[in-house]
Amino acid sequence: MLQFNVERIGEGDPSGFDLGEMSFRSNGRCISSKSDGRLRMMIYLSMVGLIDSLLVLGKKRNVNFVAVDSSFSVVFRVSGGGVYIESAGERMGPFSSVELLRSIWDGIVGFVNGGGELDEEDSVFGDLNGAIDDLRGEIERLQKS
Repeated sequence: MLQFNVERIGEGDPSGFDLGEMSFRSNGRCISSKSDGRLRMMIYLSMVGLIDSLLVLGKKRNVNFVAVDSSFSVVFRVSGGGVYIESAGERMGPFSSVELLRSIWDGIVGFVNGGGELDEEDSVFGDLNGAIDDLRGEIERLQKS
């Protein structure tokens, strides 16, 4: 089972430009930005970028996600009927496309509903919510096929 987690660094009301960290965990393995302060990222914009990257995975065999304002990167590689997640010599998988997208959905929605929701006036609000809607639509499409 794949688990995706997002954390915001800082106090006060969330801002679309806040720093944060993300991690992928499965079967005792972990790919995380927490291992090095240089890997912290603009978390809200990075969530948008991650979703956008994953939505093209069906059209490409490999997708390289690079977090915003960070050195953190992850490759999503389609091979042998599954998707592998790779970063800094660590590899996990294979996962079905639905399992991967669903874990991203669960992590992001849990983060937003757990106190990470942006104000509607925030400049990143529309991008984030649009990306979340697109992700939900892709999950629904894949589950029907």
